[in-house]
Amino acid sequence: MPESGAIPKAPKSVPKSKRRLPNKIQILPKAFYSRQELERAGICSPLTALRAEQSGRLKAHRAATKVLYCGSDIIEWLSGGTRER
Repeated sequence: MPESGAIPKAPKSVPKSKRRLPNKIQILPKAFYSRQELERAGICSPLTALRAEQSGRLKAHRAATKVLYCGSDIIEWLSGGTRER
């Protein structure tokens, strides 16, 4: 424990060569992905997927209470394609 009034040392930063990037996965056109899976894959945050869905740029499929996105729709959305509502 540092003495009272002493400022603790900040942890050393990790060099760029040792930083880990999220493991990217290949998006399969016929597979379905949840918002959390898109986040874990490093594609986008759940909020970004929700906003794209609400604006009509990304089509959502609902299975009970779960929201899923088709891989082909994700690929089209990421490549800048537009969907008709």
